[in-house]
Amino acid sequence: MALPPLSKERLAEVLTTAPSPSALYDALSHYEPDANLLFTDSEVTGDAELLSVFYSSYLISLLLINETPEARMLTHRMPPTLVAKDQTLQNSIALLQAVWQNDHVQVYKGHFKKRRSRT
Repeated sequence: MALPPLSKERLAEVLTTAPSPSALYDALSHYEPDANLLFTDSEVTGDAELLSVFYSSYLISLLLINETPEARMLTHRMPPTLVAKDQTLQNSIALLQAVWQNDHVQVYKGHFKKRRSRT
């Protein structure tokens, strides 16, 4: 059975209806080939916001199912130009790095320090 194409609406549906982290990962993993068609190494050719939400959600789903090595590999498959300018992806990657290095305190301090300064 063919999946509906990757879109903001479809991604929102997947994110809100997945009954478990493993189900979320499973659903998102089927859309990675679609996401890969929306960028090249030098530019994003599709919807940058869609890619940001997709890749940050996909990375977090991998962390939730304790697939840290695969999450690290995912960072190499993300659109490099988007990662360079997208704060959501940068924060997701920083979280991954902290988990990988078992430096949870540093992520907590850094993340919440930034949030408090915005309010």
